Amino acid sequence: MLSAKLSVKEGMVWFKSGHFYNFQYTKYQNDQIPTVIMINYVNIKHEKTEHQHNYIQAISLCYIPRNYRKKFVNMWLPLLQRNNGNVRLTWNKVVSTWPFMRVAIRRYLVKKNYIKWPREIPFDKVVDEVVSTWTRDYSLMAMKNLAIATDRMRERNSDAHKNIFAKNLAKYLYKYRTSR
Repeated sequence: MLSAKLSVKEGMVWFKSGHFYNFQYTKYQNDQIPTVIMINYVNIKHEKTEHQHNYIQAISLCYIPRNYRKKFVNMWLPLLQRNNGNVRLTWNKVVSTWPFMRVAIRRYLVKKNYIKWPREIPFDKVVDEVVSTWTRDYSLMAMKNLAIATDRMRERNSDAHKNIFAKNLAKYLYKYRTSR
């Protein structure tokens, strides 16, 4: 089982759970300069596969529609300030409280110089930086990918349902034939 830590030092910045960050990511797919909120840091070697896990798990806010981003920041920031930044953001909390954020989960590799120029966004500038990223809004693409994945799951489940129905029908017909 993988264990997660709540903070990690990358470059000159401590990444802490629940805090907002900006950095340049060299191994990017869509967003070269993500604005993220960190969930946790994973650094462990898997027992069975021997794979070395070394990444930051975070929510890339550019994949969330602007109105939801604003709602989330307005809900999360007072909680973060009230507790002086000592807040633990977990995957279970994200999924149960803000289910729309599921599409924005990303893993950022650490210690291979993939993360450059990291900086923590100060509390008083979070709203401006998080909500005003017009040029880097990938929410439409993320929502399309979610819809495609949901349709595929629905197709798989209906096929499985058909297969179960077919198996039960075959059992019934076999019993009916053999009972005569």
